[in-house]
Amino acid sequence: MRLGFVSIYSFRPHVEHNAYLAALARQAGHDVRYLTCDAQLPHCYARALKGTTKFVECPKCIVGGVRSFASGHVCALPRGGVRLDAARAREFAFSSTCTVLRTEPSEQWQSVEFRTLQDSFAAAAARAYEGARAWIDRERLDALICFNGRFEANRGVIEAAGDAGIPFLTVERTWFGDGLQFAINDNCLDLKQLDRLNTRFRDVPLSERQARRVARHLAARFLRRNDKEWRAYNRGAQATPWPAASTGAGPRVLIVPSSRNEVDGHPHWAFGWPQLTDGLDAVLATLGADVRSAVLRCHPNWGERIGLRTGELSERYYGDWARRRGVHLIGSRDRASTFDLIAQADVVVVTGGSAAFEASALGKPVISLTASTYRSAGIAVTAPSADDLDGLARRIELPARERMRGALRYGYTHIYRFSQYVDYVKAVTTTRYRYFDGADPQRIERMLRSGEVEPDDPTAADGTGG
Repeated sequence: MRLGFVSIYSFRPHVEHNAYLAALARQAGHDVRYLTCDAQLPHCYARALKGTTKFVECPKCIVGGVRSFASGHVCALPRGGVRLDAARAREFAFSSTCTVLRTEPSEQWQSVEFRTLQDSFAAAAARAYEGARAWIDRERLDALICFNGRFEANRGVIEAAGDAGIPFLTVERTWFGDGLQFAINDNCLDLKQLDRLNTRFRDVPLSERQARRVARHLAARFLRRNDKEWRAYNRGAQATPWPAASTGAGPRVLIVPSSRNEVDGHPHWAFGWPQLTDGLDAVLATLGADVRSAVLRCHPNWGERIGLRTGELSERYYGDWARRRGVHLIGSRDRASTFDLIAQADVVVVTGGSAAFEASALGKPVISLTASTYRSAGIAVTAPSADDLDGLARRIELPARERMRGALRYGYTHIYRFSQYVDYVKAVTTTRYRYFDGADPQRIERMLRSGEVEPDDPTAADGTGG
């Protein structure tokens, strides 16, 4: 096969991940070509996020991009390809716009600021699409491999591949660092592959070795030593008693919402609530929970600056709701231990966030108001609309032991089955990696031809107890 590798941005470690995959492809006998930006885009996610100019950002991106590992068959975005219509360009620009502005709730999508930035990203998506179509046709590519696929330029590239009739993979950093994460013919927000693997392995017992491997990751999160995750939160947390006055009317409910700005716009992550706070109201009412016994823990991420923005819009959105309803509010910068709160709660409500992993590991019932990476793993009840609340109290009644077992199985599937090349791509830090010989170079082609991510570790325990 003739494979095209695309790295528009020089984000680390994604450039070297592409270099590793290109080396595997050559090892398997494939012909390899490269596409990069070389300052051809009128605007881009990196510049908007940091507030930098083309003269500051583009030279760094050129030096740190594809050309830092490949000298031959490297092409800057050409011209002369098929043009992208304006409506699709704006669609491809939507996710980058949400993330840069850290929007919440959806009403902000109608603001002048949002529309202006979306228009500038749409021009970049259109330029990337045009260049990618010309490159794909000229190089007669059989398939394409691209970082992320969600940001505006990358989205333009993978949509060009789809329209040209060739399959593509998008590559991302994994949750815990080791290995690589793939989506097939979709961007990094795709849930199909993980849904399939979670469904396949949710009732499959783990061996003692497998259980110990995933337990180490859980322990690292509880001890806040998970320093290879892209972002680790709640460092320096303080022991925290349950802060709301218990009235005895219904369960203690801990609400741990996450930001939506990185997943909004992808159909797998859509929900049916008018607003997610409407979902919170409905869940509390269905559970018979007194709002005075509920706690809303703002995500620590909201207190951090990413680029030019903090998560103040998300914190204001959920904070205003909590104050109106009389729910006890813990701010994003508060050092209260989220894990202590989970341990004392009767029910944990999330919006697709990873707190469900720890909560289920502690045997707690979890309700997610949106889709999630664990929606097919059995560790949470997914309720993306009012229609999904029927029999909610009964559906969350599982023995704590089953929830704990489910958490380990989900964790193992995500970390050691969905993630690929785990034993050969090893994170030293969040951005530094080591690579080892011995990985199967044919797996790339198999994924492209089959349309499926195969389990990195397909083994299971003998018996039924693990």
